[in-house]
Amino acid sequence: MSEKYILLSGRTASGKTEMIVAYANMHPQATLILSQEYKEEWIQEHRKLDKDVKVVENLDDIDITSFETICIDYIELFNKKYVDKLIADLMKTDIRIIVASNMKKETFEIHNVFAVNE
Repeated sequence: MSEKYILLSGRTASGKTEMIVAYANMHPQATLILSQEYKEEWIQEHRKLDKDVKVVENLDDIDITSFETICIDYIELFNKKYVDKLIADLMKTDIRIIVASNMKKETFEIHNVFAVNE
């Protein structure tokens, strides 16, 4: 595997989720998607996500050690304290982290969650 931390940032409807789905479909058994925007069934039906890819709203009851990659789709939808702690904890593991973040329309500013935790 190549990069351990990947930040996908762009405007709304710019293809961030599609990139996560494409990656997950290439590695369905090894990828977990964390999303508060889409439910597993919806993303499978509408975005053609492989049925072997697990989609959850939080990691509370998930054994993350069985996954090589955790994708966080649309990080701004998560509680900031929760996601900051989650990212910090994940960065201590060998798990690849892919984060989709919305770019602010007016300023083109991005939320680089990895910079805070390095």
